[in-house]
Amino acid sequence: MPPFNEVFCDALSVTYHPDDSCLCDCLPFLESIGFNISYSSDDVVMLHADVNTFARLETKSTFHKVEVKGSALEFLRSSGMFSAFLGLLGSCNHTVTRIDAALDVAKDFPSVLHGIRTRFPDGYCRVSRKKGKITELLEPRDSDGKRSGTLYVGSKNGRARKFARIYDKQLESLVKRAELVEPRTRYEFVIREDVTLRDALEPSGLFWHFMGIDLLKRPSDAPEWRKGASYGWHMEKREYLPAERLVRYLDASASLSRMVEIADEIGPNGRSYLLAQLRKKFEGGTTFESL
Repeated sequence: MPPFNEVFCDALSVTYHPDDSCLCDCLPFLESIGFNISYSSDDVVMLHADVNTFARLETKSTFHKVEVKGSALEFLRSSGMFSAFLGLLGSCNHTVTRIDAALDVAKDFPSVLHGIRTRFPDGYCRVSRKKGKITELLEPRDSDGKRSGTLYVGSKNGRARKFARIYDKQLESLVKRAELVEPRTRYEFVIREDVTLRDALEPSGLFWHFMGIDLLKRPSDAPEWRKGASYGWHMEKREYLPAERLVRYLDASASLSRMVEIADEIGPNGRSYLLAQLRKKFEGGTTFESL
């Protein structure tokens, strides 16, 4: 989970014209750093690096889209491959169609809720050019009965081009993943226009440009932000040979590691048996033979 008081990208969507798309390069790149295909259809490929991460590659007749959120982005950052991934996404003509810039603070959500109600008694707050209505989606917490949940600023259903979301991250972690974390409130600014891949890599300027209008106090050292500005940013695209991709895929394969563990349970000849079964699988034969 990201540290407190550090702005990070929590969702990224990038779209392409079908005739100029990098999706065919995204699949081997993600596989090379530990993602595996968990679902595939004619127009959607879902990949995951563990049970809580996913990357979605979508190929429609009129557009292609790459969508990465939450813990998958955290995985890319922690592996040191986020910049390289953004460089790959930027190697073809594209449009960034969504960025969520987020900040976690070490405050319990009910106290944040009380503060927002006190500061904005009319129920309106500015996180863009116009004032937005504050919408509350709350319910009692099982732990203490306090009202908690999510606030939306500028959007009732999350479909606006720009809006803010403030929610109880501690409650979400408990409900979705049965994880008990310290009190944490997440502030997110969601934008679907005027952004670039640079904003995904360095989202602090974007976040404070909007969230610092009314909702939060903008730090004195917060960077300036200009819409659509790339500042000449360019990342070199890393090319991996097929043999390199294969080795990295094998190194990161939890399925292969598990097969080896099961083979070792068989006994001294277990790994030889596993290799024999894999060879038969490659040759198109049956995969089950008695030892």
